[in-house]
Amino acid sequence: EVVRRKSSIKMVSRMDSAYSIYKLAKAGHPELLAGRESFAMFLPWAEEINAFIEQLDLEEINDDKLRSVQENAKIGFDTLKEINLLLADIIKLRKEFHEAFKKENSLTRGMLYMSAAEFAKEVNFDDFEVIIFCGFFYLHKTEQRLIKELLGRKKAKLIFQGDESEWDVLKELSKVFSKAVIAEEAQIKNKPKINFYRGFDMHSQIAILREKLKEIKNTEETLILLANPDALVPLLSDISSLGAEFNVSIGYSLKRSSVYSLFQDIFAAQLSRKLENKMSYYYSRDYLKVLSHPFLKNLDISGLNVSRVAVHKTEEILTGTIENDLAGELFISLDKVSGLNILLEEIQGTLRHMDIKVTLDDIARIFKKLDELAFEAWEGISNFYEFSVSAENIIIALLQMSTLEKYGLNLKAAQKILELVEELRSATFSREKFSQEEMFKIFTQRLENEMVSFSGSPLRGMQVLGLLETRSLTFKNVIVMDVNESILPKLRIYEPLIPRDVMVSLGIERLEKEEEIQRYQFSRLISAADNVHLIYREDR
Repeated sequence: EVVRRKSSIKMVSRMDSAYSIYKLAKAGHPELLAGRESFAMFLPWAEEINAFIEQLDLEEINDDKLRSVQENAKIGFDTLKEINLLLADIIKLRKEFHEAFKKENSLTRGMLYMSAAEFAKEVNFDDFEVIIFCGFFYLHKTEQRLIKELLGRKKAKLIFQGDESEWDVLKELSKVFSKAVIAEEAQIKNKPKINFYRGFDMHSQIAILREKLKEIKNTEETLILLANPDALVPLLSDISSLGAEFNVSIGYSLKRSSVYSLFQDIFAAQLSRKLENKMSYYYSRDYLKVLSHPFLKNLDISGLNVSRVAVHKTEEILTGTIENDLAGELFISLDKVSGLNILLEEIQGTLRHMDIKVTLDDIARIFKKLDELAFEAWEGISNFYEFSVSAENIIIALLQMSTLEKYGLNLKAAQKILELVEELRSATFSREKFSQEEMFKIFTQRLENEMVSFSGSPLRGMQVLGLLETRSLTFKNVIVMDVNESILPKLRIYEPLIPRDVMVSLGIERLEKEEEIQRYQFSRLISAADNVHLIYREDR
């Protein structure tokens, strides 16, 4: 809002940020690309460099601080040679990165925060009587500067939970704002009753949780905290039989969804495809894997729901259960399969027994539609614009003709993929030429790191939340699963790119701060409850 009052805002997508770093490295820092010359190979590095520059921006790390790191990098940190080269060149690379987007009047997240801190003195908020900041804990240096300015103008009020005597983060903020962060005398409350339970795997923990839920009468005042989002689907399958109303608001890994697996099957079929005399031949095992995916084989293309029978009969034809010319063939062409009379007649005969009347032409049209969506549309693609059209078409077909929309998780996954597809379509490099393999690799890398957000209403029903989603909320009954080291707190101990001693020397102590943030959220939640059930797993 601060920046918008000064100028128009155009935010940069993650993919454009990464591609900009790739182009800058190619033009002026080629040593960073050694062994990873293609964008797909360099993408994980580009995203880490982008995250590092963002941290520098959010925490207002100036060039003077970076120069000392540069000097040390010339001697050499105990890390990869390429990382020392990056650190020795970081001031120049960061400046080029900022200038590239300033020219286009665009902002990264880090640049937006820097601009907000910079404009804070110039922007007035006369249309607001007061701005209340509440429910926060750790603040980046840019956020501190912005709030401090508003506080100095008597425009802001700050509401904290906690006391500076207990939390280093709050102690630091009290110095920054020159205000003591001291908890007011609260109503004396009994300490929560805390119980521990041991399971031997995820499902035994869920069984313990279900038994505890049966004992709780006021489920409206109950929280199930999932430290490990992978437990979400088995948990919901199990507790839905209890009949209690519940709301889910948590992030779930996209790569665990069926939509993700469909794209992986499609990509595998394209990469094993052979081209002979301008004819495509598919590896029959990969071809069958795509067709047999639950979403595709249940597509209701004709309105008669015959795709399932067509796919099963195709499998019998190619594996030789039904004697025919294609039995046992390693590679097959799409036309030969869809034009095989014995296959079409077998499908027609099976459907007749099910009292479904279709012509051979109707069945051929079903094959044609499946081939177009899952195979032919991907054959000639050479850039991300064409890729995005093929990806969008298959998602829309699933939404219109499959059972996908009946399952909340898959529906959310499809929405997330459509967002990513739109990002790729509008990316600055969308019309640039890429190999098929490179596009599949880039898309897969992005999907693997994405989370599907379930956002519901915290106003009714039992709540199923992640730790981040519990901020400022209070429950009488709290049940926590996977109270295990490395799951709670969830920390990235090893930085994949920038050495930890470099981050600490710059004043960016991410590990300590992240640990304190998660400890604060967990402690605040537990101390506000009456009954706490902590379930952990004991195995290897």
